Amino acid sequence: MTVVFGVGADGKFSGISNIGFDGGIPPRYRSSFKSAITAALQGYTCQANSQLKQEFGFKLDSGS
Repeated sequence: MTVVFGVGADGKFSGISNIGFDGGIPPRYRSSFKSAITAALQGYTCQANSQLKQEFGFKLDSGS
């Protein structure tokens, strides 16, 4: 999935603008993926006042 997000004047994550979910991700799981992506982006520091695009991939673990 592709995520477009903003970075504020302080160089820190300021919010997600768009998430391009793959067709294989059922809608009922999308909020969980968005939460995980938001948590990951909280740690980003980038060039100030930017709009960036990042690819994210997830591997589901069956727990076995």
